[in-house]
Amino acid sequence: MKKLYVVRHAEATHNLNDSTNDISSPVSTLTATGVGQAKKLAQDLAEKHIDVIYTSELQRTIDTATIINELHLVPVIVDERLNDIRTGMQGQPFAVFREALINEPDKWNKRFNDGESFEDEKYRTKNFLDTIKSNDYERILIVTHGGIANIIYGLLHDLDNETMFNRPIKNAALFEYTLE
Repeated sequence: MKKLYVVRHAEATHNLNDSTNDISSPVSTLTATGVGQAKKLAQDLAEKHIDVIYTSELQRTIDTATIINELHLVPVIVDERLNDIRTGMQGQPFAVFREALINEPDKWNKRFNDGESFEDEKYRTKNFLDTIKSNDYERILIVTHGGIANIIYGLLHDLDNETMFNRPIKNAALFEYTLE
């Protein structure tokens, strides 16, 4: 059985004003608090004997993974399927995105501007999980975003979209799963 550890990235600059930051520019980096959170995560994971770390392409997840990896020295693999949802509302308050989505009749398939839908995000997350289920690593750390962490939780617990979407996850939250 595989052990899967899922971490939402530590606090980043865009979290301070709760804005969307779902593309690589402008870069949202870890705050001083975030660096401390990542160091604590490294300590919390120190005895887990991780084989590999997967991270999204966004700098805040890479920075979180890099700090954690100082105690593990394992391969770090960047995978775009772990990226935050492309809201199509880059830089806007996240509340604006949520409100727009909630008012849509088909909110799970709605795309704004050049963004993706919740179902798109869920599909790529499921595709990623299917990939890691078949690889040779036994103890896997994923450093990702709140939405992806929620979807992983939801897929592994057979939850509906509403529950997955509305489940709050704090920065630097750590979850542990067993994959059969």
